[in-house]
Amino acid sequence: MYSIEIRIKDSGRGIPADKLQSLGNEFEQVQAKDAPIGTGLGLNIARMVAKAMGGDCKLKSEGVNKGTTATFCFDCWGMYELNVAKRSGQGSPHRQTMDSTVLQTLIDKMQRLQIHLFLADDDFINRQSLDIIIKKMGVPESSITWSLNGADLVSAVKERLDKKSRHLAGAHGETCDTPMLVLTDLEMPELDGVAATRCIRGMLQDRTSPPLFIALCTAQSKENVMRQYPDAPALFDTAFVEKPISRWVLKELFERFVARIETLRTSRTWMESEAL
Repeated sequence: MYSIEIRIKDSGRGIPADKLQSLGNEFEQVQAKDAPIGTGLGLNIARMVAKAMGGDCKLKSEGVNKGTTATFCFDCWGMYELNVAKRSGQGSPHRQTMDSTVLQTLIDKMQRLQIHLFLADDDFINRQSLDIIIKKMGVPESSITWSLNGADLVSAVKERLDKKSRHLAGAHGETCDTPMLVLTDLEMPELDGVAATRCIRGMLQDRTSPPLFIALCTAQSKENVMRQYPDAPALFDTAFVEKPISRWVLKELFERFVARIETLRTSRTWMESEAL
């Protein structure tokens, strides 16, 4: 669990000392003339939400025309912890900027390995935001396939496997070796993310399995997912990824998958050399 504190300071008209304690009450406003532009409920609702999450909302003002500081604190459960390297002179991980050289090297590796991303989400806003992040990281559009539901995701993966198999199949019966990274939403129409993953795993049982990494992306708590889908941990290659997904999380997922592929290929090369 992590405790988050957000502090917002403005340079506005401030709040009189006699109003600070009552301002969080329903329909309470600093001045009567504010009624046409508000209801006096915003701070009260924000405080209730913060308290429901184990925190609180507090106001501080030095007086009229001296601005106001609002502080929100709350607890966050099930957050995805990243191993971000600490650098001398820098602050906490969330303030660090992503090293463009390191990122470009990672994306170049993904291209050399011909990694293809399969992304599934039925929510338009989620698709747009994730698509923007991935493309800003440098992943080309040709390496991305979007699906609007679980059934489309299964079809897209199958089509990719069949196409690559036909392309590679030759005199020696070569099989598909296209690395695939799948990020799937949980709740989707037709097939949810767990059911779609079961189908994909089932397809690969009858053929030589390519490097495959599947992550479940959801805003639900891990406990809730486990209650609904007890077999979920065995289906996915990583702990559940909290939504919304940040570029830091994506970068770590990319790094883990690239490392897995390189390990697999090194091991296979060693076994082939031993066979000779």
